[in-house]
Amino acid sequence: MSGSDWSDSVLAAITHRRDNAAAGTVALKSDPVALMTLDRKTICEASKRCLIMAALFSFMFCMSNIEAQQEFLPSPPATDHSLIYVLDQQNKLIALPFETAVTPLKPDQVAKSTTTSYIELKGEHSATVLAPTQRIFLFTIDRGGAHPPLLVWLTPHHGARRVTAIAQRGMAGFAISSSEIVRPVPRGLTKNGDEVFMELRPRVSLMPGEYAIIGNDLTRVATFRVLSAGN
Repeated sequence: MSGSDWSDSVLAAITHRRDNAAAGTVALKSDPVALMTLDRKTICEASKRCLIMAALFSFMFCMSNIEAQQEFLPSPPATDHSLIYVLDQQNKLIALPFETAVTPLKPDQVAKSTTTSYIELKGEHSATVLAPTQRIFLFTIDRGGAHPPLLVWLTPHHGARRVTAIAQRGMAGFAISSSEIVRPVPRGLTKNGDEVFMELRPRVSLMPGEYAIIGNDLTRVATFRVLSAGN
């Protein structure tokens, strides 16, 4: 084969491949049925995903509405607003009994130094038993520097119940150790001036044990206990 014959053969092969590729492209572009089928499949899959997501959001919204409609929200009691309440089985507000707590600290005086001590309640157990998801209702003041009473975890100690308390230098009163505070979800229900009637709901089910709701007045400490499932 001469050089010119070889060149002609290569050129013919390249031309043939290029023509075949162009023919294939033209065939694909000229086949609207294939393109429409591909587009329909893509649109169908996307539509299915959108419908599933819409149905899911609709279900969640309906469940939230049903739960909100079924949940009973009490009106604020007209009696003593210093009491702390829970709902009984008839959705009536009942006041938790108070106990008196003691502490070696002097909360009515300005502390000269930071001191860690305790607040103690006599007796191993509270007389009140509540459910692990019990909703608690109380009045508080919506004003700068004021805060609702704290829900705290009590530790048994030689026939009594204790929580760690701290007197802070240069301040009167006391603080509770943050590791022993149970942080519920607060929700204001009604407001009259600075006074708010609110609900405290546990973020998670309370562990079995002893609890107290402690404010500034240690002569009025509401206590309760949560029993284990087997009791």
